[in-house]
Amino acid sequence: MNQTHSLAHRFRLGIIPSTKLPVHSSIGCELGAHGNGTSGKWKRDVMQSWYLLYCKGKQEKRAQAALENQHLATFLPEINVERLKRGKRVMEAQPLFPNYLFVRFDPCITPIQAIRSTPGVSSIVRTQGQLLPVETSLVVGLRQMQAREQESKEPLTESSLPKSGEKVTITDGPFASLCAIYAEPDGARRSVLLLEMMGKTQRVSLDNLSFTRR
Repeated sequence: MNQTHSLAHRFRLGIIPSTKLPVHSSIGCELGAHGNGTSGKWKRDVMQSWYLLYCKGKQEKRAQAALENQHLATFLPEINVERLKRGKRVMEAQPLFPNYLFVRFDPCITPIQAIRSTPGVSSIVRTQGQLLPVETSLVVGLRQMQAREQESKEPLTESSLPKSGEKVTITDGPFASLCAIYAEPDGARRSVLLLEMMGKTQRVSLDNLSFTRR
């Protein structure tokens, strides 16, 4: 099965996940003067970088917890998704890139085998066969995007919602710019509005952020 994911697509990392990777206990820790491993060792400062992991199916959280138990920093990009649960609409955080997890470590300090053998981890993502760190700017950008997403999706409190019968203007979606009547809340983040369409009053459920009071 092709494991190439939209993460590589969207950020052009050129990554090729593989579940059969050669084991290396360290990277660049015993190279010769010319980087060919033939003449002695060289020392360097600790260099922690972000790497991308491919996790087993729906085990991102398990891998994240296990890595953090090893005192390693992780980042799991998530997005709020609305779904029906027991007949009610609820918002749930789901991985933005299913099966992928970022981890920050130094391969010369933390053996790669320790990462690969972590529960929930399938493999370490490589670029053209080479284990290369992910640009820190990518992780920072994803974190900022997630923070903005969470901030913009904060549910409105009951007191901040219009009252039943109050006029509102729809600001987003296919009904943008139309006027409606506020009917009632529809879960934590949506509301039912009354729209006059085709000579009839229609009930539509919209996100609370997609309309404003008139």
